[in-house]
Amino acid sequence: DGKDLPEKWTFDLQKLAPVGPVLVKNDSLWLACRNGTVLVLNADTGKEVRRIELSQSLSLGLRVVNDATVAIAVDGAVYRIETDRE
Repeated sequence: DGKDLPEKWTFDLQKLAPVGPVLVKNDSLWLACRNGTVLVLNADTGKEVRRIELSQSLSLGLRVVNDATVAIAVDGAVYRIETDRE
């Protein structure tokens, strides 16, 4: 259940509301937020590596379709997210 695991790091979301699953790509964690922000965090340190601001609120967060990472907006729009650069 994870309750006995030691805390490695924390990240202050500053009122951002995560939506959908966290994706792990190489040494990064990709986290979508309801307001359209996509955060990329270093998995070892928890430091923010990249921030992407989309023009729409997100409803389903990030998903991987074939080899593409996409963000799903509340109106059904699909945004392809470039995950090759961090």
